[in-house]
Amino acid sequence: MSKNTLNNLVLTFLLSTSFFGFLLIGVLSFKAPIFQEGFSRQKEIIGVVFGLICLFGIFAALSPNSCSQIVNLRRKEKPAHRGDLGQNKVISQTFNVRGHHRMCGNFSSHVFHLRGRIFCASCTGLLIGGLLSLAGTVLYFFFNWHIGSGPLLFAFGVLGIALNMLSILLFDLWIKHLVRAFLNIFFVSGAFLILVAVDEQAQNFGLNLLVIAFSVFWLLTRILLSQWRHERICSACDVENCVFKH
Repeated sequence: MSKNTLNNLVLTFLLSTSFFGFLLIGVLSFKAPIFQEGFSRQKEIIGVVFGLICLFGIFAALSPNSCSQIVNLRRKEKPAHRGDLGQNKVISQTFNVRGHHRMCGNFSSHVFHLRGRIFCASCTGLLIGGLLSLAGTVLYFFFNWHIGSGPLLFAFGVLGIALNMLSILLFDLWIKHLVRAFLNIFFVSGAFLILVAVDEQAQNFGLNLLVIAFSVFWLLTRILLSQWRHERICSACDVENCVFKH
């Protein structure tokens, strides 16, 4: 089995499981509500667990080098032959990595420039979304902040996560950096909205933990989708001897 076939099978499994998670959580929470179980400090415990996940996501977004290692985008340079050592050297210097993106025209829509610095649009969106979700977690789980209707929040949450995944899978080449940042803000906020909707509707500790587990799974799926897209971009590139090309 080729590597591309294996990668496609893994992505199919991840996407299928992700969308099955939406269905499972929705049915358990709204169509066939499970028995409500509650105990002292249940809400605070869920808030702490989800808050820690938000903090981890914020740290990852602030540390692009760590992101590069997580999604395995840094490639070992190809060994240079004597005859083309100079050419490989030039390419290695030209197509370097900033954060976790190759600095070439193929990835221009993945980054934006601000005051002479280069920022990843997706990581910026994940950072903003993480900060908003962390603030919402504190307000909802520790200060009893009421956001709104459970079903409506759940629908917006699913839309935020699904739209992000589908945009990477189907429309990545046409998405500009500002839209990319917004989609990632919506993605992280979507997980928070789903958790709040389920807590409002079911008030079940186990179901809340299931939502948190799926939130981590959705994030992993989104990261691997992004890696797959980056590899597809590089494999279609016509630059010869690029150190990032397979």
